Amino acid sequence: MTTTNAALQSGARVAVWVMVGLLILSGVYFKEKVLFGDGSYLLFNIINKRSIDIQWGRYGSIVSQFLPYAGVKLGLPIGIVGLLYAVGFNAFFLVVTAICYWCRQYALTILAALYFTLFFSDSFYWVSEVPQAVGFLFITLSVLLWFGERNVFVFVIYPVFSFLLFITVSTHFVVIIPLVFLWVYLLLRKENWPYPKDKTIVLSILVVGVILFRFVNVGGKSGENIHLHNVTHFSIKDILFSFVSPVVTTFYYHLFALYWPILFVFAAGIYSLVRKKRNYIAGWIILVCVGYIIIMGLTYGDYKGEYALFHIESEWGALSVIMAAAFVFEYLSQLKTKTAVLLLLAIFGVRMVYIYKSAKIFSDRNELKEALHQKMKEKGFTKVALYDNKKLSEDLILDWALPEELILASAMKGDKPLLTCRFIRTADTVALKDLTQKDKISFDFGTISSSDMNTQYFELDISKPYVMLNYEELMK
Repeated sequence: MTTTNAALQSGARVAVWVMVGLLILSGVYFKEKVLFGDGSYLLFNIINKRSIDIQWGRYGSIVSQFLPYAGVKLGLPIGIVGLLYAVGFNAFFLVVTAICYWCRQYALTILAALYFTLFFSDSFYWVSEVPQAVGFLFITLSVLLWFGERNVFVFVIYPVFSFLLFITVSTHFVVIIPLVFLWVYLLLRKENWPYPKDKTIVLSILVVGVILFRFVNVGGKSGENIHLHNVTHFSIKDILFSFVSPVVTTFYYHLFALYWPILFVFAAGIYSLVRKKRNYIAGWIILVCVGYIIIMGLTYGDYKGEYALFHIESEWGALSVIMAAAFVFEYLSQLKTKTAVLLLLAIFGVRMVYIYKSAKIFSDRNELKEALHQKMKEKGFTKVALYDNKKLSEDLILDWALPEELILASAMKGDKPLLTCRFIRTADTVALKDLTQKDKISFDFGTISSSDMNTQYFELDISKPYVMLNYEELMK
């Protein structure tokens, strides 16, 4: 919130610099980010189609796609385009905290930085729209509060707020939970809330309206619709089971083994609220935390997420906003400036160490693909289809985007023609047939004709079909 509190203002500066550090880290490990799963898939599409590639109406994702899109339009080397894509995410997160700070919403600045670190380790290297959605949430609230404190005319406030709110909610469905939580939290807290009752009612109606609009317009083929079905179709038994479902029990373990700073953050915030006799706010926090656990249990059921920590972290991440809110607004604001800064440096420092250590997982993936790349070159193979190999698939963590990953990596090496490789299942007769056609490039979601490739960046071999063999045969 806007405040002259020295502890929060100094803490907000720390938060901004932490985001600078993460931006630098994303540049150092840009290949780990863009040569993995969704990142490769989206970057390949942006380059090949020469356009922004919005998936499932998640419009806010344009903020991470604009830089690589501009790089393609300028004809920059593919390595630079990949770098721009990797740093684009963290550049946006830095912009989020900078906007919050510029609006003098120091508590929101700190809370945003805590969100981008507390539950992030493997997920730092995965492309997801969830952090972008939460980033827009912080921008939306900061701008709204800044408008209110300056008595901006309502004909400016309402349309701008509605637009930012729409971008926020459309970017990812999960953001609805921290949106509702923070909205109620700020209204319950009352301090520094700049709007009178009548305007607050109108703004609240807008929040509800945009959320309902998002619910109504979830696409039938959207992954969000699949998960939403589990949340809207459940029994009492399902709710009770959610507390001991694999995805939740795994999270309990990680709370102590991996995300342990959040336990202090949560306890300190609740303690401060109870001491100030704001039990109703503490109750709201606990209620939403329990609700979040239930939703995760209903949504992901038996999904442990241990092997795919990068994915499940992004789903749990918004819970950190709920668990850390009172720590920032109530506890941190009461500390001496030096104490607050040192405490934040310790928390951020611990979390950045975990983020840094997670890089090895994705560096190892790249080394595995590098060995695959080298064997293909040694044997003169440019297009390879490997029969299912469970061990290799597990080592790769994700294998569906292997064609995009290898094409991008090959292009960054300057290969001519580029190398590509995919897994093939003997039951997939359509894909097997496509592999016999010389001018087809095979992907997990289908094939692309050589004539549809952006040959400025992607020049593949169309003189022969795919070579189909086992991984062990290739690596001999």
